[in-house]
This record gives sequence, C-alpha cells and structure tokens, in this order.
Amino acid sequence: MFPGIEDIEKEDDEIIEKILKGESECFGLLIEKYQRKIYAYIKRKYYIDNDDMDDIMQDTFIKCYKNLNSFKKGHDFYPWIAKIAVNISRDFLRNKITRKNRVQETFEDPLSVKEQIDPVKEIIELDEIKESLSELSSEYREVLIMRAEGLSYSEISQKISVPVGTVMSRLNRGRKIILDKFSKRA
Repeated sequence: MFPGIEDIEKEDDEIIEKILKGESECFGLLIEKYQRKIYAYIKRKYYIDNDDMDDIMQDTFIKCYKNLNSFKKGHDFYPWIAKIAVNISRDFLRNKITRKNRVQETFEDPLSVKEQIDPVKEIIELDEIKESLSELSSEYREVLIMRAEGLSYSEISQKISVPVGTVMSRLNRGRKIILDKFSKRA
C-alpha cells in the first residue's frame, strides 16, 4: 500500500525531530527527498540556468536547515521548503537585475571603467585568494576548486564520494572562511 500524506508528514516530522536533537546527518534525508522536486519546481517557474540553480538549491537547504526549528510539526514539509526556495529565487533574480543595471551604467561611462580597474590591486587580490585557499583544509579547498572549474554539485559529489548536501555545506563553509579572512585584511 502507498503511504498517505499523514505517513509522509509523520516521516518528515520524525526526521526533523532527529535533526533538531543534534543528528544533523539526517538532514541529508530531507535533501535527497525534496531536492529534485524543488529543483524542477523552481526551474520551471523561473527559467533559471543550471549553475545558478545549484547556488539557489544550496542557499535553500542552508536556510531550511538554519530555520528548521520554526517548521510546525504536523504540517506538510514540501510547501514550507518550496516557499523558502521561491523567496531565495526571487531575491536572486532581483539581485541579478540590479547587477545587470550596474554593469550597464558602468559601461555607459568609459571613464568610470578606467577608474575602477587597478591591475596591481587585482594581482594582489588574486595572490591573497590563492594564499587563503592554501590555508583551507583539503575538504573545503577541493570542493571550492572543483566548483570554480565549473563542476556541478552532483559532479563534485560523485568525484569525492560524498552526498550533495555535504558538498553544499563544504562550499558554504569554505566560502565563509575565505570571506572572513578577506574582511579581516581589508
């Protein structure tokens, strides 16, 4: 017999309860269960390209994890996480439009481009990024490099034999460590 909605809600509630009690590895079960469905829904609704979708999915599950304690037990989990994904997608698209407008404004005034580009500063920043990467633990460094090379989350997951959720988590932590180091140097 197929599980009813109540069984699915109960199963999700049990997983969430375990996560909230400290069994964070159980979060991978929610990712596996809802990742494809959320991905397809957002992709269909907003026509976002695959690379950007990977970032949106990562942000969705990170936000979901951070706010899991606000999920109301006994309710259907999918609409809750889908709402998070929709909000993140809308923010992403809004920011993308803003960035596009800034780029257009910059290129409309050729003098502003010359003022902004400082090749010496760019070289120094690249060296600092390389140094920051070398200081990272190998688990963070390897996923950051693979992602920079254009590999998708699932490709990275397959290469290093860890779940996609772990890849997303390592990318997020690695980026945060590097950003923290950069902000301290500035």
